Amino acid sequence: MRIKISISKALILIIGMGILIRMINLGQPLLEGASTRQVQTAMIARNFYNHGFKLFYPQVDNFGNNPGYLMLELYILPFIAAIFYKLAGGVNEWMLRCISIFFYAASAIMLYRLSVYYFNKKIGLIAVFCFTVSPLSIYLGRAVHPEMAMTFFSMAAIYSFSRWIYEDKIKYGIFAVFSFVLAVLLKIPNLYLLLPLFFIAFTKYNLACVKKPRILIFLALCFIPIALFNRHQYLVRMAFPNPAMEVFNLGTILGYIRLFLSDKMFYKASFDNLAAYTLTPIGFSLFFFGFLQKVKEKKERVFKIWFLGVVIFFLSLPAQSVQGYYQMHLLPLACIFIARAVHTFKNSEVVKQNYIIRPISVIILILVVSFVVFRYSYAFYRIPANFRSVVEAGREVDRVAEKDALIIASIENGPDLVYYSNRRGWPFMINREAVRNEEKRMGKDKGRIYDPVEYLEFLRSEGADYFASASMAEFNAHKKFSGYMRENFQVLKEAQNYIIFDIRKKK
Repeated sequence: MRIKISISKALILIIGMGILIRMINLGQPLLEGASTRQVQTAMIARNFYNHGFKLFYPQVDNFGNNPGYLMLELYILPFIAAIFYKLAGGVNEWMLRCISIFFYAASAIMLYRLSVYYFNKKIGLIAVFCFTVSPLSIYLGRAVHPEMAMTFFSMAAIYSFSRWIYEDKIKYGIFAVFSFVLAVLLKIPNLYLLLPLFFIAFTKYNLACVKKPRILIFLALCFIPIALFNRHQYLVRMAFPNPAMEVFNLGTILGYIRLFLSDKMFYKASFDNLAAYTLTPIGFSLFFFGFLQKVKEKKERVFKIWFLGVVIFFLSLPAQSVQGYYQMHLLPLACIFIARAVHTFKNSEVVKQNYIIRPISVIILILVVSFVVFRYSYAFYRIPANFRSVVEAGREVDRVAEKDALIIASIENGPDLVYYSNRRGWPFMINREAVRNEEKRMGKDKGRIYDPVEYLEFLRSEGADYFASASMAEFNAHKKFSGYMRENFQVLKEAQNYIIFDIRKKK
């Protein structure tokens, strides 16, 4: 007996399954994957909660005695989380993860509506399934990143702009403005969305679209808030400079373009991420065939124009895009191409005449896909071995250090231990020679202090009160530095995996 299920019910089941998958180990510390990005976002949420809801003055705690205004984007997620913190009466990291899960569900629904609008319901359903089981989507759909919210607003901008242009419904025009503005404020490189938006307008009005009053009004409504926000960010960066400002240096950007685009490892790393954690080998193969499919209508080319925009973004900011989670820009598109390939294959005469499509075949396929997805997603539910003492060490620092103390926190040069210590301070890399070699490779050796002892003394002169390392292996590996610390400063706490010093005065 064959069991039939409607597409709408299947959609609900897939999204429901996706939500449940992302809720596993919901209270896990924010140390999996790109933990620096996660804990900085969590810092901002905690500072909104502790110091007032200053949306346009987001603060992190890892710039020491600097105010720490991190002016990179509009921090909607930590702002929403801080509201929930206030309602709950305290900081709860799982709330941050729930916001990402919400935007996963919203993105899945928007992907379905976009796919149905341009193709059909079956393609929409397949695209949502691919989006749901992508390891990258599983990670970003539960991690504390803005990427899932950005994905929703990017797709919403394309979808609502399409309906506004083709159907002349003003409500979609308003939603298109709102979505485009938020997509760009979440990630300024999302300006590449102008390419598919222009193509949509071009299919309706040809080149006359550049003179259409409605298009000009749309652009004005979009770029006035974007320009005002970026002007505000620039003024704050100039008034309160910090290390994050290097991201906006034109010379740095051009240097990265020359360095990365001439390095074959950039292309290898990007391909490896795409064929593994973003799409899996199965999905990548289907994406390739789906991309090569002919379009039936001119307006369907918008997805290839959109793809072109993503490629331009990747090549313009290679230092950022080489990080795996930036491929979220590509994932919704890839899922649509995969869905088209699967739909075409399933409905082809070759398949109908030569293959058995029965429930048992579907079950086997689901089991194979589940195994592959588990293979690439398993790590997202576990804290890496070298970070497993961060929370414990942070709690001990929080216990022994004064609330206004500044700490030097050592765990692979990341801000994780600063965050879990609930203090302000500096991340610290003991192996400073590794930092120097990496900066030379990146073409930005600017004469920083590369000797760990000298750097420690410099931070002491800046007001540092305590030093903590959440990795005894890292601490003991540098004999000169560990010897200097033990000889000159009092050990407040030493455990199997962490050590804390009082560095306010020498012995």
